[in-house]
Amino acid sequence: MQQIRSFRPISWVHIGLAVLPGVIVVLSRSGLAEQILSGSAVEFVHLYGLPIACVILLLLGLGWQRQIAPWLFPGVGVLLLTLPGLVLGLLLPPTRENSALYDGLVNLWVVSTWVVSIVVMWVCRRDVVVSKPGWLLLGLLGLALVDSPTTLLVMGGLLALPIAVGVLFARRFGLRAGLISLGGMYWLVDSVFDPSYFLPSTYATLIEVSLAFFFLVIPPIWVLRSRSLQAMKWGLLLPPGLVLVSSELIRGIVYSGTAVRYSLIRGRGVAQFILALALAAVLYQAVRGDSESRPAVGATGAA
Repeated sequence: MQQIRSFRPISWVHIGLAVLPGVIVVLSRSGLAEQILSGSAVEFVHLYGLPIACVILLLLGLGWQRQIAPWLFPGVGVLLLTLPGLVLGLLLPPTRENSALYDGLVNLWVVSTWVVSIVVMWVCRRDVVVSKPGWLLLGLLGLALVDSPTTLLVMGGLLALPIAVGVLFARRFGLRAGLISLGGMYWLVDSVFDPSYFLPSTYATLIEVSLAFFFLVIPPIWVLRSRSLQAMKWGLLLPPGLVLVSSELIRGIVYSGTAVRYSLIRGRGVAQFILALALAAVLYQAVRGDSESRPAVGATGAA
């Protein structure tokens, strides 16, 4: 069975809150924040503005609506992958003396992403219907991740966690849960894959701002205002796919003499994120749950 195909758009007030994390990133990366804040404040916003904004929004949403509503999903996705590191850095700042302990806790966190993902998928096993396209995407994603055991363990777990947690919410909110995956993958793209790395400042700024805009601003508006599954799928996949491909094209133009092997590695990285988002969309569309018995999947988050 599939979810119903009529959805109630979420109010513009909630849309504004949903895109607030992305707006903060755009302001901090574009240089506009430097015209408003002092140097130390700009650095603080650049490093911690996104997770802090997501925490504040999450607390606001829980106090306001007593639930994690769809307009909170982008922030939830970001926090899944940023909050553990932020807390660890505050409680145990990495130094030469505690480097072994710090690295051990980081490795434990990486392993825990797999554990949590497996447990969530086991709990939701009766609700998840993996179609043939889903198995195909899973296989292709596995091939894209098979570079080394480290890549498979680290990137596989970090990609799996937001997708698995999204399944919990897809049982009630359907494809809108894809915004959780999108939020988590934004952090992975920006911090781990880093398309702007070692580019001239003008190009780096353009790519950093575009990533935030096409991951954290356009998709929430598109998905949360859509009335059909087809429109939601386009909203989840098209903007991130465009900015990922465009960023690598810019890198290719700037460094036209880049070795073919390096270009293939970057291309495989782009494929990992696009395949992971497509897999999430296929899974969430087919998840069974409360959404099948409700007159409008987004009604709860629209109030």
